[in-house]
Amino acid sequence: MKIHTKRLSISTLLTIFIAVFTGNVLSSSVANANSFSLTSSSGGTLYLQSFDADKREFNYLIDTGSSLTILNKATFKVFAAQQNVTEEGVVIAKLANGKKHKVKLYIIPTLALSADCHFDNVKVAVMDNQHNILGMEVLGRAAPFGIQMSPPTLTLHQCDDDISSELLAKSPAKPAL
Repeated sequence: MKIHTKRLSISTLLTIFIAVFTGNVLSSSVANANSFSLTSSSGGTLYLQSFDADKREFNYLIDTGSSLTILNKATFKVFAAQQNVTEEGVVIAKLANGKKHKVKLYIIPTLALSADCHFDNVKVAVMDNQHNILGMEVLGRAAPFGIQMSPPTLTLHQCDDDISSELLAKSPAKPAL
């Protein structure tokens, strides 16, 4: 009995390998992605809604033009009571209106956007803003990320390790900074 074999060219084998490899990479990155429904203001500004372990709501304006993640004073006060927040220094921030403003920077040990997506040691500025701002300090770490408009959704592919419910639980309170 004679067995017939067909030789595959190197380019055919390479093409098959690339197709299988990229398929596996894409499927694994989609499987690990965290998607968040966004709300949209009448002007088209997008907000991510997040809750802490005590069911307190935090809204973050999605701002790819901001290099910093910015917390308003009320949100910062909550985080400072729950975590060991450290002061990092002072920076001159250039605002959207072109004005420059001196702001203090802090390191938040854990910024949780959901039970499945958090970021460790996040550098934040604290300002008298109405809104919290999720800037490129966090979004860049989550890259690749995507924003879809219909329905409004933010997809983050690189959250730090999944956070357990015990880590989300409120730690003993400490004085606010």
